[in-house]
This record gives sequence, structure tokens and C-alpha cells, in this order.
Amino acid sequence: MQRKKVFNWLITILILLVIFGVSLGITLLLSKEPPPPTTKVVQGVNKQDTLMDTLLTQLVYSEDGKVITEKVTKLLATLEDHTSLYKSQSDISKINSNAGLSEVKPIKVNSDTFYLIKKAKEYSKQSDGLFDISIAPITILWGITSEHPTVPSEEQIKEKLSLVNYKKITIDEKNKAVKLTAPYMALDLGAIAKGYACDLIRDEYEKSGVSSALTSFGGSSILSMGTKPDGSDFSIGIRDPFGGSNDTAGTLIARNKIVSTSGAYERYFEKDGKRYHHIFDPRTGYPAESGLSSVTVISDSGILTDYLSTALFIGGKEAVIKQLNNDDYSVIAIDNEKNVYISDKIKSNFTVASDKGFKLV
Repeated sequence: MQRKKVFNWLITILILLVIFGVSLGITLLLSKEPPPPTTKVVQGVNKQDTLMDTLLTQLVYSEDGKVITEKVTKLLATLEDHTSLYKSQSDISKINSNAGLSEVKPIKVNSDTFYLIKKAKEYSKQSDGLFDISIAPITILWGITSEHPTVPSEEQIKEKLSLVNYKKITIDEKNKAVKLTAPYMALDLGAIAKGYACDLIRDEYEKSGVSSALTSFGGSSILSMGTKPDGSDFSIGIRDPFGGSNDTAGTLIARNKIVSTSGAYERYFEKDGKRYHHIFDPRTGYPAESGLSSVTVISDSGILTDYLSTALFIGGKEAVIKQLNNDDYSVIAIDNEKNVYISDKIKSNFTVASDKGFKLV
């Protein structure tokens, strides 16, 4: 009898210990803090291609970055096939080769080509011919970007200059067709094509859900979207027109903008101690000598920034000063004495390289 009581007590104590242990375990489990959520770091995809005679660099932060950058590469290769002055089957080559032929109807072109030519003609009129996409006869004559650039005679320049006239570009809106009415005329979209390409890139990124990217056409046209994954801004270097390719005259923060720069340092050759660059003045047929070394324009529109950077570079300091405080865009211009002219609204986003002799005016 006594043994039975002891046994029952032991069973009871054992049951109580089990119940206590389970209760303690549940309490500890419930009181334990859940592990912090893990944040997935999106790695940037960096892709480089040579397109439109320039190095295109895409830095895209997206899980689908490889697919998106490849789509952009194909998109721009198609644009180049349609708009290049130097591809024999491009829309531009077809228009140029049929210039002035009365028996040939206007040439039907791709929608991107048509838009570019239409806008370029509008810009040519807006600038009173300071910007003119029919400059190609002069471009080809000098051959600045060719293997054998040359300084033409005044007679040669005068002859080719007579072919530069945007007013002789006929546009058929209904049929998306273009014709040059004078023989030997030729178009060159090089001054606005890269800016327009940035517009197309931005559209493709947005369609693909990209919110963080920095894409550059050799520094001449740059698209900045959003911020880096850590929340910091992309910093854009404004090229030092007197230094090397990696030297800057200052740095700019331009979130969700397109930045285009035209400068005498980009493409040039030297002869007899004189530098001849690739930005031609349609009024003279010679490389522009405006007292400026570079002009940068910042805006939402890439095609606008590309056009304006060229037109203002040719127009010179007076033209720049008149446009400094436009509502639709901002300007940074550097003259031959390292003076920097800048729109008021972006001064706080620009850091000038004063240690290199550049100074704001």
C-alpha cells in the first residue's frame, strides 16, 4: 500500500514536471522576437556596346538588368541602322542619294527617322539656321572623324556651303516621307540622334520597371534615373575641355534628367598648330569659333538637350547668357578662359573644380 502511494506521487510529480516544461517552452517560444526581415540587395548590371560611333555604357539596377540592357542595345542598333549617315541602306543614305532627283518621290522612312528629321527642321528654323541638319556636305568635306581629315580650300567650302539649307527639306507628314529638293544636298542627324536615343532608353527602362540607372553615350549624352540603391545620387562629371578624358571641370547632380554636352575637345585633328573640331558653323562652313569650349544642357528631353548644346556652342556666350534661366532647361557653359556660366536653378547641384582654375561667373 505504501509503495503504491509513493508510486502515485512520483507519477504525479513527473506529470507536473512535463506540464511545466511544455508551458515554459511555449512561453519562451512566444516571447522570442522574430528574426529581422532580410533585404535583398539588387546588383547593378554594367553593359558596354559601341553604337552610333560612340561607347554606350548602361548601369542598371534591376533583377532583370541583363535582359533590359540587351533590349536597349537591340533598340539602338535598329535606330542606328535607320539614321546613320554612313550606312548605305539607312533611311538617311536613301534620302541623300536621291537628293534633287525630280523623278523620285519623297522617300518613305521609319517613324523614328521621320520624327528626328521633323524635329530637326523645326529646331533649324527656331535657331534661324544656327543649327542645320543639312550640314552633311560640310561634314563629309572636312572628314573630321575619318582616317584622313583635311582642311579644305575656301573654294571647296563655299561650294559645299551653298548646299546647306534646311528650307529645302520637304516633309510629307501623311506618308512619313522626306525629300531634299536640291541636288547633292545631304542630311546628318549626328547632332541630335544620341539625345533622342536617351529618350528611347528612358522609355524602355520605365516600361521595364527600372527606377535606378545611369546610362552614357561616351559622356556626350547621359541619362540619370532615380538614385543608387543606397539612396545616394548619381554624380555626373562635366568634362574638363582642357584636360584628359577622365578630367572634370565640375560635378553635377541631375536626378531624372538627360544631360548633353557639346565641346571642341570631343573629335578634332590638328594641322600647322591649329585645332579643327567637328562642330561646324553653318554660316561659315568652318569649325565654330565662338569663344566657348563646351556647352552642357540639362532637361527632361534628350533631343532638346542635344540640339541646344550644339546650337548654343555655335551661338557663343551671348546666346548662352540669354538662355541661362529658361524654364524648360538648364545650361552650364565653359569659355576659353575657364569661366563657367550656369543657370541659377542648378547652382546648388553643381560643384565647380576651382582647384583647376574654373570659376563661376
